Amino acid sequence: MNLCAQSPDIVIGGTFDFRGSEGMTTLQMCFPYTCQPSASSHGLLNTLGGM
Repeated sequence: MNLCAQSPDIVIGGTFDFRGSEGMTTLQMCFPYTCQPSASSHGLLNTLGGM
């Protein structure tokens, strides 16, 4: 997992393996999160900090 801080967004990028009927498929995914002073964003950051 890569955590790239980009103002004003936080982008989480990583490689995820999905097991399907045709075998393993590796996908590159990127999840942008808008930095907001909310419980959800704090929960996200706390979860990442505990990894």
